[in-house]
Amino acid sequence: MECLVEHYTELYARENVVTEDALNAIECLPELEELDREPTIDELTKALDSLASGKAPGKDGIPAKVLKCCKETLITELHEILCLSEGIDLRTRTDGKLFNLSRLRAKTKVQLRCLHDFLFADDAAVTAHSAKDLQQLMNRFSDACQDFGLAISLKKTQGLSFPRKTG
Repeated sequence: MECLVEHYTELYARENVVTEDALNAIECLPELEELDREPTIDELTKALDSLASGKAPGKDGIPAKVLKCCKETLITELHEILCLSEGIDLRTRTDGKLFNLSRLRAKTKVQLRCLHDFLFADDAAVTAHSAKDLQQLMNRFSDACQDFGLAISLKKTQGLSFPRKTG
């Protein structure tokens, strides 16, 4: 065990330097703006219509047949749930020049994105502007962890609050 501790302590103690040439060598992928758009009610309707009837329900326990039969009643509420706005707002660029710091600082060609969570290795940061929104996100995060057999360490969990700036 001490060998592993020594290895990872040494590994993470090193400062990694990334050169401009290395960053420029990264292929810029095409921008797929359609993935950032919220789904429309028509798209949600088509998705519900395409559900296979007669299959076992998912974790929510609602059979596809019920969703299809009650679609007209549920569609607005389902759409609102799907397009949740909890999270923090971040101004960002999506023109493929992610590592170009001068472009990231520019005032033009920026977009506003609502970020709900950040994942890195076995760490996660969940973000929201209100306690209520944070609780809803943590409930969903906890459910997702349970679905994949993961546990949230309460000893390692920390809270940090940044009120939304107005104006």
